[in-house]
Amino acid sequence: MEHKGFCYFFSEEKLSMENATKKCQELDGHLLEIRDFEENTYVNQLIMTKTVESLWLGLKKDEQGDYIFDTDRRKPVYNKGTLPDIQDPEKECVKVTEDKQWLEEKCDMLLNYVCQKHG
Repeated sequence: MEHKGFCYFFSEEKLSMENATKKCQELDGHLLEIRDFEENTYVNQLIMTKTVESLWLGLKKDEQGDYIFDTDRRKPVYNKGTLPDIQDPEKECVKVTEDKQWLEEKCDMLLNYVCQKHG
């Protein structure tokens, strides 16, 4: 599926964040990185057509405990308000849920994922 110059691949399999990242790299892409409202709306509409509870985002904590995107190490600007203020030290990765929340998750949890690459 394509949107705003990106192609999206929705995986049916569940993987840890590390393995999902590797799978996306094998496809010359990266894990989903939602950067703005329009992209978030598009992805949420697609999630509603799938039978998934949550998906990995390409977003995790850095050494200082800040959330950053995998590709450019920038902090999220869009939707970071849904992430908890009090962080769980055991949860270093981020998922997006079917009810559109971004939540912390343990990186070894098995979740569905979306790969994204320039079309």
